[in-house]
Amino acid sequence: VLLPLVNAPMINYTLTWLESAGVEEVFVFCCAHSKQVINYLEKSEWFNQPNFTVTTIESQNSVSAGDALRVIYERNVNWFLANKPEYIV
Repeated sequence: VLLPLVNAPMINYTLTWLESAGVEEVFVFCCAHSKQVINYLEKSEWFNQPNFTVTTIESQNSVSAGDALRVIYERNVNWFLANKPEYIV
């Protein structure tokens, strides 16, 4: 997620695309290296956008997509788009 692509972490491209598509609220689910991802997002411009909210969900115990979905369900997130960084081309 933080791997740079043309001098910007890959997550920036996803967040830019979501913002340009009119999405107003994004949840970033963090497992591995969650502290690094959360620290990056907190220091980035994404936490200061007026009409675009980024919320992180951290789970050290999730080892599968099913585990992640249970955590998301417990947070009452009703709709989501799953995007894995390795799928960004």
